[in-house]
Parts: sequence; structure tokens; C-alpha cells
Amino acid sequence: MFLTVHIPTYPINQLVESITYYSNYSVEHFAERLLPDGHADFIVNLTEAPKHTFDNTTLKVNDTFKKGWLSGARKKLLSIDAGGQNDSMMIVRLKFGAAYNIFNIPQEELTDKVYEADLILGSPFEDLRTKILEAHFVETKIQIMEDFIFARCVGVIDLPPVVTFAFHQLVHSPSNTSIKLLADQSGYSHKHFISLFKKHAGMSPKEFLKVMRFQRVIREIETYGSIDWTRLALDCGYYDQAHFIKEFKNFSGFSPEQYLSQKGDFLNYIPVR
Repeated sequence: MFLTVHIPTYPINQLVESITYYSNYSVEHFAERLLPDGHADFIVNLTEAPKHTFDNTTLKVNDTFKKGWLSGARKKLLSIDAGGQNDSMMIVRLKFGAAYNIFNIPQEELTDKVYEADLILGSPFEDLRTKILEAHFVETKIQIMEDFIFARCVGVIDLPPVVTFAFHQLVHSPSNTSIKLLADQSGYSHKHFISLFKKHAGMSPKEFLKVMRFQRVIREIETYGSIDWTRLALDCGYYDQAHFIKEFKNFSGFSPEQYLSQKGDFLNYIPVR
């Protein structure tokens, strides 16, 4: 297996958190559960084997995607094809709000949805995929993707400052951030602030806050030796244990204890064996 994670520089880093490329990747499990993290992803499938999304409960196939897809920001669990044998793809992890700037679609229309890239981009996506497949060097493949993104975003790289500020507060301080205070500080009416945020985030500030609070729990779990669930819940902003367990199950499909026994090696991926 070959795997590389590229962190872009300016100006692409204003929109893209990372570009991951891998080839000859094989797994034994057939599906993976992706936990909601507020990000949107743009994926190019570099094999001819189609990929699938599944019902989270029954694991029956929901949709099939052939050459690539756009996965909007998620506030729900998503079950996907694990890739099988000798898989190869490129995954562009978009920064919060960036899908609107790149694809010119209100982000709330993408939330919790997965679309064929062809339907969103048409022939430019076909050209992009062909160029990536034909490139001999990984660095060239990644540069092709960066050039594609840059060409679509000239002049629209920056988010509205109020959205950028709200994102920063909710991502870095989810346990002690007040939505009302953010709205008051924005200079807009509460209604307009929520509308503007949803346009770029794909969900309301309150929904986004819940996802970020859950993400803090997921990160904290990786650093704890022995976990005191009550203390962890309070540290991450949940007002009691029942509230914590309910939201954790809603986002992961598991109780916190079940998650510990099921989670895989990568953050936010749960293998379905």
C-alpha cells in the first residue's frame, strides 16, 4: 500500500485541509462507518470498481458511485464501502464552508448527502479524473487537483468574516461557546446570522456545535488511558450522563463503551466486520 497526506499551502489551504492519495489499499472488512465531523469531502475513485453507501442499520446498499462523488458536511453517521482489494483514490478534505466556494452550491443542499461528481461538475470532472490517472508521479497528481480547485475559486476564496469567527469559536471551544453571544457579536439579527452560517456550514450553529462537541469527545478518547465517562462528558460540555450517551449514540450508532471496542485505527472511521 502507498499512502500520502498532502497539506496544501496558500491559497489552496484557505479551502482545503488535506489531500490524501492512496493506492493498492486492501482491507478485509466490507464497510466503514464515518462519524460526523462537519467537513465535506470531494473524492475521486481511481479504480473501475464502483463504491457504495449503505443503510446505517441494515447495511443494504443505498446508492452506487462510479468515478467520484461529493460528500456534504455531515451531522449524521454515514456507512460506506470500505474499498475491498487494491483500492486507489484521492480524497480532498474541504475546510468548513469551502464546498460553497468551490461548487457554488448552498452548503445546506449538500448536508448529509452524497452526489455523483459527474452530476455536480459534468465534463470538467471527467477531465480531472483522466489527468490524475494519466499522471506518473504522485506529486503531479496532487498538483493537478490543486490547479483544478484554484481554477474554480479565483476571487471567492475568503469566507465572510463573521462566519470565519463563528467557525473558529465553535471548533476550538465547543464546550463553552454561546450561540446567542455569537449572534450578538456578529452585528446581524439572530435570524440572519443563522441563515448566513447555514449557507456556508450546511447546518445551523446549534447543530454544528453538537457535532464539534462530539468531535471533542472522540479526540479526547484517544488521549485517555482509563476513561471516566462522567468527567469526560462534563469536560466536553454535556450537562449530564444521559445527555452525553444519547448524543453519542445518535452520532456514532454505539454507546461510548461499544465504540471503544469497535473503533478502528483511524479517527472517525469504524470498520464493519
